[in-house]
Amino acid sequence: MTHKLLQASSDIGGYPQLASTTSHDIHQALEEAVQAQKLAWNNICANSETPTFANTIEPLEDSYREFSRATGIYYTYLSSMGTPEILELSEYWEPKLAEHTTAMANNEPLATRIANVEEHNLTPEQQRVLKLWKETFTDAGVYLSKDAQQQLAALEAELAKLSAEFSKALLTGAQQAALLIHDEEELTGLDESTRERLALNAAKNGHEGAFLLPQDLFAAPALLESLENPATREKYYANSINRGRAHTRDAGSADTPQTIQTGAKMSYLRAQRAALFGAKNHAELTIRRAVAQKSDEALAMLEKMLPQALANFRKELETMAEVAGVPVEDIHAADVPYYLKRVAEEKYRVDIQALRPYFELNSVVERGVFYAAETLYGISFTEHPELSSYYPDMRVWEVKDENGTLIGIFALDPYARATKQGGAWMNDLVPRDERIQQVPVVLNTLNIAEPAEGAPALLTLDNVRTLFHEFGHALHSLLSTAKYPSVAGTNVPRDFVEYPSQVNEMWMFHPAVVGNYARHIDTGETLPQEHIDALRASEQWGEGFATSEYLGAALLDMAWHTRSVEDGLIDSCEDAKAFEDEVLKRYGFDQYPVSPRYLTGMFKHIFGGGYAAGYYAYIYSEMMDAETVDWFEESGGATRHNGETFKNAILATGNSQDPAESFRQLRGRDPRIEPLLRRRGLLEE
Repeated sequence: MTHKLLQASSDIGGYPQLASTTSHDIHQALEEAVQAQKLAWNNICANSETPTFANTIEPLEDSYREFSRATGIYYTYLSSMGTPEILELSEYWEPKLAEHTTAMANNEPLATRIANVEEHNLTPEQQRVLKLWKETFTDAGVYLSKDAQQQLAALEAELAKLSAEFSKALLTGAQQAALLIHDEEELTGLDESTRERLALNAAKNGHEGAFLLPQDLFAAPALLESLENPATREKYYANSINRGRAHTRDAGSADTPQTIQTGAKMSYLRAQRAALFGAKNHAELTIRRAVAQKSDEALAMLEKMLPQALANFRKELETMAEVAGVPVEDIHAADVPYYLKRVAEEKYRVDIQALRPYFELNSVVERGVFYAAETLYGISFTEHPELSSYYPDMRVWEVKDENGTLIGIFALDPYARATKQGGAWMNDLVPRDERIQQVPVVLNTLNIAEPAEGAPALLTLDNVRTLFHEFGHALHSLLSTAKYPSVAGTNVPRDFVEYPSQVNEMWMFHPAVVGNYARHIDTGETLPQEHIDALRASEQWGEGFATSEYLGAALLDMAWHTRSVEDGLIDSCEDAKAFEDEVLKRYGFDQYPVSPRYLTGMFKHIFGGGYAAGYYAYIYSEMMDAETVDWFEESGGATRHNGETFKNAILATGNSQDPAESFRQLRGRDPRIEPLLRRRGLLEE
């Protein structure tokens, strides 16, 4: 590897040289990485010796590491620096990368060598790595007939193209669906700093003197909870939910109706792909490799939870109506976030906005998120401002274990910007490889509102939770001890990957942590215990709504991906919307003022990401999370011993053993759903 992006630099941990990186640099790095991986495949196949782990799997892992480095940087720029040049690059590379994956699938000599590698005298981790590589080639279609392989290649290329189109249209749609407000009176309820930010946003987009309310990924945008004007809420909400599913701006559309049609087409192509492998549908094909194993069981879990979630939401509506002094039927979907917040403030005396001065970004990161990790796992963080990054606001730390050994590099890209996709995520810029002492370079990307110049960044409660959550993913990578990169860190099944990050959320209000970071920006006083008590008392408030909107999205995902080839292609926006409406009606959503968290035309997870037939994974992971939170509390909380036990069983192992076995190692049995139902207030007494 000769390109600078593919080489370990002389900086700490080989931190990649990201300064002044252009789309051309990324293009060249991808070209070199693809060619190098093809050469590695050819060299493996040209080896005339009997296939062994050493001469077949080891070099395959080497090529995986280098290719992952190139794609890790590419996808970071695509999601965080989505300039026109990068988006144009993605339109070229998405089908190219799909073609490259297919080339591996069609490499019969390589597949044959892997199939003939003996398992004798291998370590348990090596046996696991070999098993997963065999499954990878099986799932890639190498054992299909020639005709089926050609069909698969065409499907993969088309799906990659459509995914890139969906993501591009989604970003455009979010920008177009922003709500322009000229009368400041319509923004009653928003604090001064938020109004300033919205005014700046409008000015940047050529609307001096106005206010521009951006859309986020969710159907119900976060700002709804503070807007007091019902008409403003309704306009803002209409713009959000009609992204990708309406034809006219008058209906609140973002002029991107093609996204719902694109999603429908992708679901049909995925059904065709599943049929090539003998599966009924995409969900069956995908979930067989997950911890859940059976798509019917994953769907049954969602359907079991929904009636109780909607029943709880009905009770919440009655409470909201009582506080608002209006009939239940007068509370519309656009009003629900606002009234949920009002009840929290009035019934539970929780003023979310009043808490923000206690949550300053630097304090939350260094005295909260880092402190919890130091307490539990004995690791330490040292910031390195001199390390260059792709954006000025990024910050970088080296991470060492309690013996002073470097275990990784952690980077944080905190603020929202026009070129960044919504939401929050973690990814490896550089993957771990214990064999060459390569530590991971781990990135957390957030979308926190950037403060005015010179002002502190004050976080919402959701921002704080997101920081703890995403850093849980980072810990999964940083604390991995797996030897091989393909099974290190977060390279685990979709319904396991969210589990450690959800567990990490428990520390945000733990007594051993919260007093260390939640300090008032002006007075330095710690967050009063009565506020923490009120927050804990209100934890189940709104869970009926939150669970319902999540389950709606998960069930919509399942509905699209349990369609078979025989069900046919839904080939128009109108028919796709009709199918979506039928699914939501089937589950009772037409009876309640709640939309799924994501509707088809804005569902990036499943049509622009890797969660197709996998959005259920969040609740499945939370089932294990709820069990683990109980275990921590029963075992004494935030102790070094508990941290070490959890690390050894869950974080360190990655996918070097069956993740289901890792959970059993911690709890001594398979997970049970009751702790999760109890946490969400869904357990019938």
